[in-house]
Formats: sequence, structure tokens, C-alpha cells
Amino acid sequence: MAARVLFIGIACTVGLIAGETIGLELGIEEGGEGEVVGVKNHALHLPCRPTSPASVIWTHDGQQVYNDSRRFTAENGSLIITKVVHKRKGESDRGVYQCTVRNNFGAIISSPIKVIIAALAHEFSENPANTTIKEGEVLKLTCSIESSPPAKITWLRDDKPLPQNRRFILLDSGSLYIANIKKDDSGLYRCQATNAYIKKSRVSTGAEVVVDSFGNSGPHPVKFLNSSPPNNLTLREGTKTSIVCAVSGTPRPNLKWIKTKGFNSTRENGLNGNLITSNNGLIVLQIDKVTAEHAGSYSCVASHKFKDKTAVYKKVVNVVIQTAPTIVEAPKSQMYPAAKTVRIECEVRGLPNPKVIWYKNGKELNINGRIKQNSKELVLGGTVSQDTGIYQCFATSPAGVAWRAGRLVVNTSSDQPNPPTNLTCMTISPTQVNLSWAQEQQTDFKAFTVHYFPTEGGDELKEVAKNETFIVSKLQPFTNYTFYVRSYGKAASELSGSVFCKTGEAMPTGGPKVVASVTPYCIHVTWSPPPSSEARGSITEYKIQWKRANQSSTNFEKVPGTIKQYTIRDVIQNQEYMVRVIGATSLGWPDLSEDQAPWIRIKIPKHSSNPFPPPTMRLIAVNDTTIHVEWTYPEGIDIDGFKLYYGQLNSTDRTLLVLKKNVTDFHITHLDPSTWYEVEVKAFSGDVEGESCVESKSTREKVLFAPSLPMPISLEATSPSPHSINISWSLPSHHHSWNITHYTVLYNLLYAPTHNFTGKTVQTSNTSVQITGLAANTLYEFSVRAHGYNNQVSAVSSKIECKTLQEVLDVVENIKWRILNSTSIQVSWKGIKSASYYSIFYSLDPSAPLNLWHQENIYKNQTSAELTGLKSNHEYSLRVRGGSSSGTGPLSANVFFTLFADIDRPSNDENHQPSGSIQSDQFLGIVVGCAISILCILLCTASLLYKRSCSKNQGQISTNGNGQCSSELEMQALTQLVSKGSFPNGQANGMKHPLIINGGIPNGIVREKGVRITENPQRLEGECGSSRTTDEGDSLLSGPDPEMDNEETHMTTIGSSFLSKELPPDDGFHETSNLTPNW
Repeated sequence: MAARVLFIGIACTVGLIAGETIGLELGIEEGGEGEVVGVKNHALHLPCRPTSPASVIWTHDGQQVYNDSRRFTAENGSLIITKVVHKRKGESDRGVYQCTVRNNFGAIISSPIKVIIAALAHEFSENPANTTIKEGEVLKLTCSIESSPPAKITWLRDDKPLPQNRRFILLDSGSLYIANIKKDDSGLYRCQATNAYIKKSRVSTGAEVVVDSFGNSGPHPVKFLNSSPPNNLTLREGTKTSIVCAVSGTPRPNLKWIKTKGFNSTRENGLNGNLITSNNGLIVLQIDKVTAEHAGSYSCVASHKFKDKTAVYKKVVNVVIQTAPTIVEAPKSQMYPAAKTVRIECEVRGLPNPKVIWYKNGKELNINGRIKQNSKELVLGGTVSQDTGIYQCFATSPAGVAWRAGRLVVNTSSDQPNPPTNLTCMTISPTQVNLSWAQEQQTDFKAFTVHYFPTEGGDELKEVAKNETFIVSKLQPFTNYTFYVRSYGKAASELSGSVFCKTGEAMPTGGPKVVASVTPYCIHVTWSPPPSSEARGSITEYKIQWKRANQSSTNFEKVPGTIKQYTIRDVIQNQEYMVRVIGATSLGWPDLSEDQAPWIRIKIPKHSSNPFPPPTMRLIAVNDTTIHVEWTYPEGIDIDGFKLYYGQLNSTDRTLLVLKKNVTDFHITHLDPSTWYEVEVKAFSGDVEGESCVESKSTREKVLFAPSLPMPISLEATSPSPHSINISWSLPSHHHSWNITHYTVLYNLLYAPTHNFTGKTVQTSNTSVQITGLAANTLYEFSVRAHGYNNQVSAVSSKIECKTLQEVLDVVENIKWRILNSTSIQVSWKGIKSASYYSIFYSLDPSAPLNLWHQENIYKNQTSAELTGLKSNHEYSLRVRGGSSSGTGPLSANVFFTLFADIDRPSNDENHQPSGSIQSDQFLGIVVGCAISILCILLCTASLLYKRSCSKNQGQISTNGNGQCSSELEMQALTQLVSKGSFPNGQANGMKHPLIINGGIPNGIVREKGVRITENPQRLEGECGSSRTTDEGDSLLSGPDPEMDNEETHMTTIGSSFLSKELPPDDGFHETSNLTPNW
């Protein structure tokens, strides 16, 4: 009986997992026509034969074909095209057709049928070429023409068919080989292409072939003709092909084919094919029907014998066979209950590996969220009734198409609740979305499940919600998500309607991919945006950063997010530079490490072969429509003038201006406001143009004044200490500083929010200054403006970045500890300068890695701390180090300490005295212990006196033969202990009345037979003079009752040092409960 129950349970479980098998109820008979030729103005029939009554719909290149007088669906499902049309720039019946058949169970689609229109080009794309060849060699002539389907090629010599001779080999590709050519083979050769579908032919131009007489010039080595045979060859299973090997050489070599790798690799000469010829410098391996066994490596071996020596030449051909897809494990038609995970199998084979596409009811299935696909199956998680339908597995490759289908039915429960309604979502942060919905009242409601996945593709996740609102967290920033909700009672509901929300922006976590080209004068930088997973928002600005390899500060320029290129000028020849680009979103600039946004290193070359170097150019945005260009050029170079090019950035339209050689500045006017332009200036002499560096500049939005002083250039910055930075700059070489009164240095904390840190300024009359009072290990940006007489000012210079040095922290010293109790100590140390917090590390294993030590951080300005939860009688290792915003300091030396159970031990603190609190605690413990002992003695004495008075009133008490009092009274305090369930608080296990607080039983011991009652622990009021003899009491004292074993009764007595437990026999079906109480 037990085995039968087990078998039924297993069968039910397998049934739930595997599902109930059902019929497909729909199918299509296909003829296997993957490609069909249509002829203009002729009729065309495309078959589609359903296996059961069904409606048929045809599509052409994905668009439904509607019935009309020229194209319509016949009663048998075929598509009838009464007159094929094809216009180059108009309507055409060429394309891919598929039929969809549908009935009450679902829909399936047929294999695609490609319709090509018969056509033959007017001209040959390749005509045979005139050739002069020596007698006895191999000649190859080729021609080609566009034709649908491929045209049949024949050759003519002097406008007559070629003679029937084994030396003439015509391949299906149209190439003509003539082996061991003779003088008589000279003549005019043409190829003729014929398309039988449209009954048209074309003849190529003629090629004159001249055969020279063979001379006595001695032997010639073997030479394989071009592409004969090819190094690699891909063939399709079931097709016909020829592999040609043609060589030249004197005397003529002997040829043979050898399969060196693959199936039957030991066979030679015509392996798995027909050998057309095997000498005269030409050997052709013809395969009438390609199979998978033809794959492998073939060698064309040429043996060249001259006198007594034989030379062997070899050329290897690697042959790959494309095999059509086959489905070795097809989908099954099955029925499942709702809310299950269903797996629909589809295992395919083929070469190359087929691509598997799933369709549901004739529509391509969106693999996303709870619907997943792997190499062998389709997985539907948490199925609902909408999943019911016919699923098709399509396997496609260049070698063909195969498909199989299976039907899925998802049954719903009568207890299924209605799905949630009115689902809405609202983005609240880059990683959180708030959902809310409504649910009809239901009595058996348990919970909601919130489902979500990236809309563009990704795994589905779910959360459990108790209310009708839920905040989904830990989402990816700036990502579209799809959400839906299900409710659960006795069964799961259908899916709610889906809603879509996009999470908010965040700062980028990676930089763009940068490419740089370099000249001796400039670096041209281009980049592509970072991937969306790293951009985490719309890039609004890019910052181009560059510096010399040994430079402390960083130069940079900001450009709009639409710009993807920039030119860095004024580089120093033969110097190494570092360049990178970072992007910003609406939330600002990220602080990226070198791993997240790596620098690229560029070496500037020394010299250029061009005799005209680029001018040194500066661009100034004068106002919203004008950019001023000024440049200098080295003296002593004879030029005719300058060419100035300008245009909007990222535009191909450019304006050219030719200027005289004495012109060194120019105003470009009538520009668009707030628009980036690129400007290029070249020197020229005659037709020779010099080097140039393109520079970009944006026009202003609104100009308040025109700068009247030169802008400071060549900013440099270095950090001599953790709290200071030195700034230096210069003026353009052609400007003087006599009219400049002072400079203003503007600096700002680069990554600080604007409301937390405002820009500061420092004024100086020198071209260098030291900025002090800065934070350690912090990045700042600097710019400089010049001031002159009469309120004259310059434009603000380009900005430069520099980071202050890290704070160097000292080693923590003078570490002391003292014991607080058996599990706690107090640690103290001498504070160090500039530390904003301390980290305490302690471990039982001093050799363990630091990340495995226990760590306590003290963030307040303290130099002591308490460590609790330690183990007694174990030696600990202790280390301390300081930390600040710029990093962490070095670790202290190891300090060892041990906690003993007897805490009256010395510490490493020489001034340590026994704690008064500890002595007080010990004294209090002694007092309490003595009081409890006296109370117990008094209670025991009172209990014995009380029992003695009761015994006198009762008279003689019978014994049970073992010298112990009978258990009549004890049984009043016993009750049957059920083997399952929890024990009530306040009642001892097996007792009817409270006896010991929290049910505690001291020193319980399991005993197999009998229970010994040592005393009567409790009596009921009014029972002192009564005498009761019960079967339960007799059974308890005499040993376990056999009937109690059958009832699975377990009894425990209190006030005894024994515990009796009777366990049921193990029949293989019941769980064995752990009946030992948790004391």
C-alpha cells in the first residue's frame, strides 16, 4: 500500500511537470520549394496546403496580400498571380512570400518562398580576354553576365561550337579550360549566355587566342595557375560542383587528388566524385551530389620528373560543407495549469549553426522578460491563459530552413482572482520607480507579485507586495522598463496591463572610445559616445583633457554633446602626451578613475617633410556672430599668402578665403549665435599648401564687452603640498605686459555642487601665484584674466585642472588596552595629526589577510574605543590606523592581548588598577547567591513538613515494591505530550499546571524504560486527604504501555532526572520528528 501511494504521488508530480499531451490540430503540407522563378506577364502559383480546415492569409515581404483581380488566394490555399509584374522603380512581384493558416486552436506560418523574376542583362559584366600562350600549357577563359536564374554558358570558336574533345573542359560556372593546348586551338573565342525561362541569349565580345610553338628552352618548374585550386571552398549539401587543379611546367607533371583530412581520407584520385582528366596539366574533381562526407582537406599533388629527379608540388584545398538545418528534438503539444514554468524543446543541427526563431500563432515571439530562449528550448515562466497557442521553432541558415510546431494550452482555475487594474508608474530616481494599481476586493487575498524587465531586452525580475503600491529599486539608470502585476489568492491571476517607465539619469561610469591622430604641431582627437550602460543618460557635454606625461596639471576644453572631435594645438615636438575624453549628463561631471576612462599616450613626432609649418593661431569669440582669428608665422619662410577655411563643426560645407602674406588676423562675421565653428589657416606658395591645425570655437550667446587685453595662455599648475597649488601663466609672445596692472586667478572645486562651494579668486601682479588653504587630494580648476588701466580686461583663459597631494598620515603609536570583563576590552592610543577617523582591526589569526579581520571605525574625534563580544582564553592581534578624506595611513605594529575567564589579570596599561565596578559586581553576586540559597532551603523544609502532615492524615500508603511512594498524586500533574506543535510558555512539558518558569527542565536524560518519580513537585488544593488509583498512574510507574506506543504518546515528568520518549516505527512515509525539546 505504501509503495502504491508513493507511485501515485510521483506520477502526479511528473504529470504537473511534464504536462498532459494533446494534439497539434493544424499543419501545412510543403513541397520544399525554397525559390521559385516568375516570368513577366506569365501566371505564377505558390502552394499552401493546410492539413485541416483553416483560413489562409498570404504575406509578401511581411505585408499582407489582399485579394484583387491579379493576385488572390484560391480555395486550396494557393496564391494565384495571374500576371507577374516587375518594374525597376515600381510594383514588383519579386520578394519573399509566406502563408499563414489559422483555426480555432491557433496559427502557423509556412516556410518562406523566394520569388525571383527571370531576367538576362544586356551586357556581359566580364568578357573573355585576348591571350597568348605556349603550346602544351593550360588555358583558362572566363566570362560572366547577370542572369536570374543563372544563365547557361556555351563557348564558340570562330563562331562555331567547340569540338568534342576531352581537352576542352567547361565548368558549370562558365569557365573554359583547354588542357595541353595546341596550335590548332588558336582562334576567336566567344561565350554565349542563354536564359531558358525568357528564351533569350547574349554573345560576348571575342577574345583572340594565339598559341606559340613550343621551344627547346629546357625544363620549367611547376606553377599552379591563379586560384586553381582555391585555398578554401564552401559547398552546399545536395549541389553539384567541380574542383579544378591546373598547373604549368615542362615537362608536363602528373597530377592526382588526395584527401588528406576528413572522412575516407586515404582514398585518392576521384574520391567521392568523378575524375574527368588526370594529366596534361589539368585535373578536375567533379562531385555530382555534395554530402557531409565531402568535407575535409584535399591536396592536388603534382609530380614533376626530369631525368633522374622527381620534384613533388602540392596545394591544399579546405572544403567546408554547409548542411541544411534539421530538428532533432521537436516541440510537443501539451496542456499545463497556470502559473507554471513551461519548457518547449527544440534542438536543431546544421552547419553553420542554424539561427532559431520562435513564432507564436504565426507572429515572431518577443524573447524578453519571463520568456527566455536557450540553445535547446523556449522557457515560459509563470504561464497565463494568454500563453495558449501554437509555437513554431524555425531553424534557418544559408543552407536552408526547417521548422516544427507544438501547441500549448494553459488551463486556469475557477478560483483565479481578477488581475489588478489601473496600473501606473512614476520615476522617482535613477534607480527607483513607484508603481500603483487597483484590485477588486477578494476574501482569499494573499499577495501581489510585481514583475519588471528592461523593455529593450533582459531577464525578468519580480518582487512580492502586500499593498497596492510598491517602489521597485536597484534598477539601471536611464533605462526603459516594462512593469506588470499579478494578484494571488487560492490561485494566480492573469497579467495586469503593462506600463512603461524610464529611470532617471545618473552620472556616467565610463568614458568615450577615443582615437587620436598626430602631427608635429597638433593632436586631432575624435571619439564615439560611451555605451548606454556607461553613459547612464544623455551626454550634454564632453571634456577633452590632455597633459604632458610628466605634467602635474591637466589642460581641458569643454564642447557640447553633439561634438565628437577636437584639435589640441601648441604641442611640443618629441614629447609624450596623454589624452582622454569624459562626458557629463544633466547631473554633472563624474569623477572617473583611469580604469573607467583610460588615458591614451601619444608621441609627438620631431619634424615634417612639408616646408611650410602651420601658423600659430588663436580664436576669440567677439560676439554672437563674430569670431576673431589671429595668427603668427615664422620669419624667413617665403610664402605667397594664407588660405583660411571655416565652417560649422561636423559639416562638409566650408568657406575658403585667400589672404595676403602680410595679413595676420581676420574677423569671420555673419555667423550663427551659440554655434561651434572650425577654422583652419594654411600658408601656401604656388600650388603647395603648408601644414595646418584645425581649431574650434563657439560664438557667444550674448557679449557684454569686447576684450581689450591679451588673454593669458600656457597655464601650468603643480601641487607642492596637500593644501596648496602653484599656478603660472604667460602672455602671447607678440604682446607686452606694460599695460597690465594685475591678474585675477579664478578657482573652483571641480566636483562640488554649486550650492556647497562657490568660486574664489586671488589677485596678483605677477604671472604666478600660490593658492593655499585647499583640501587634500581634491581636484580644482583654475583660469586667469588680465586687468589693465581704465577698466580694461582680457578674456578668461582656458581652464586647467590640478589635484592637491594626498595627506600623509603618521603611524598610530602608544596603543594600550585594559580588560573590562571576560568579553570586552578598552583600547586607547595617541592621536595623530590630520586624521578624521580611526580604524581598529583585530583577529585571532595575525597572518590572515586584512579584509578578514574584524574592523571597527571610530568617526568621532576620539582616541579610545571599546571592543565587545570577544572570546575568553584566546590571544588576539590588534592594529590601528588613521584615515582622512585623502586616504588611509599606515597600519600600526601588532599588539597582542588575551582575555581570561578570571578577569583579574594585568593589562598592558602600567597604571591600571582593579576596577571598582568589577569589585562591586562581584560582591553583589555573592550576596544574591547566598540569599537564593537560604530561600531554597526554607522552601524545601516547608515542603517536607507539609508532606509529612498529609501522610499522617492519609494513613499507611501502599508501596509498589521498589521502595518509592506511589505515583497517585504525581499523576495529577502529568498530561499527555503531543509529538507535534509548540510547547506553551509558562507550562512545563507534560504538566497540566505551571511548575518551573519558562518550562525549564534541569539535566533531562533520555531513558528507554520506566520513569522514576523522586518527589511530588506540586499538589492541587483540596487533594491532600484524597487517594486516587488510576490506570494512567500505574502505567507510568510500571513502564510504558503497549497501547500508548500505538497512539504515539510521549510523556515527560518534571522534578525527575529522567525523560522517557516513545517513538513510532519508521515506515518510510512519515517524517521522523525531532522530539527533543529546545531547553
